Amino acid sequence: MKKLLTIIVVFVYALPTYAQINKGGKIIGGSMDFTMIVNKTDSSNISSESAIITPILGIYVSPKTALGLNIDYKVTNKTRRTIHVNTFIKHNKQISEKFYVFSRFDFDIIPNRKEENSKLFSLGLNFSPGIEYFFNKNWALTSSIASISLRYNKNTPENNNVSGTEKTTLLNAKYNFFSGIGLIYYWQKAK
Repeated sequence: MKKLLTIIVVFVYALPTYAQINKGGKIIGGSMDFTMIVNKTDSSNISSESAIITPILGIYVSPKTALGLNIDYKVTNKTRRTIHVNTFIKHNKQISEKFYVFSRFDFDIIPNRKEENSKLFSLGLNFSPGIEYFFNKNWALTSSIASISLRYNKNTPENNNVSGTEKTTLLNAKYNFFSGIGLIYYWQKAK
């Protein structure tokens, strides 16, 4: 593992590098994230796994700000699959020739998705700062460092025998260094 990491680091630093993001530049890329939670007690052993694949597409409306879409395809416990389409605003700040930091705001809406015997309506806001490393003028490795999200869910039963609506508001903050490492390609508009 150490040899592979050393080879990757040497390869990345050996490539010619410069990154200048222009208005009208396009981005395409994505990330993957895998989470495994194990809860062991004296009487039970509960585990949960989820994998998320997130392709993204965006356009820079200024040299520092991009607007775009990403699709979260999530598989939970190998059986439940969900797809969310999110919009995002991403603001970059160059800190060196190769490194950028960014702040990203995501907004998503899930209008009346059918769940088991119910309909789910959901709104979500997410803020995530991160870092990007350009290993040449078009390719960058990207990773979020933390995430703060706010989600509103409304679950309405479809069964005539059950009445009422369950509403929840969730605030979640997490710190996961290098969570969801991704690869991004920047198409630069000619000056």
